[in-house]
Amino acid sequence: MLKVLNILIFCFILFLGTAQNYLYVDSLYEYKVQVPKWLTINENLENHVFGGIFHSTDNTENSIYIHGFEKTEYKTFNDFKFTFIEGNVSGKESLFDLNFVSKGKNLAKNIENGVRCKLMFERNNNEHHYEFILLETSNNYLWIYFEATPETYSENLDKFDDWMKGFTILEIK
Repeated sequence: MLKVLNILIFCFILFLGTAQNYLYVDSLYEYKVQVPKWLTINENLENHVFGGIFHSTDNTENSIYIHGFEKTEYKTFNDFKFTFIEGNVSGKESLFDLNFVSKGKNLAKNIENGVRCKLMFERNNNEHHYEFILLETSNNYLWIYFEATPETYSENLDKFDDWMKGFTILEIK
């Protein structure tokens, strides 16, 4: 009996220690996302940003964030796309933040409710690689991005993809 009790206690502790996610719901910007325990949350409600940082195997910080915008901030989804992806020209300041200089981008791919694209920017003499996902909800636009160093981008892109598997646009009526 004692052996069975010890096994049950061990399994309970293992279950508690491996709890994977919690659910974050943003009804204002119409999305929900499963938040993995490896992500250290950093939320800025004033600027409509939710996400956080995580560490690579070499202890480099990478990040994933969701930034919400009301549709009234851009004329159309194409204008939103132009600001964050299409209008950024290699060697020039980005259209969304003058502290970023574009170093290039891949061809954007259409996805459900939006687009996805890899972009490279330099900020403070450091190059970073990004995966941008731009989405349109019924009332808002969402800019979801993964940021990594050139060395850690490929290593951690799977974590971003896992994050996106837990992401859902809410149906607001």
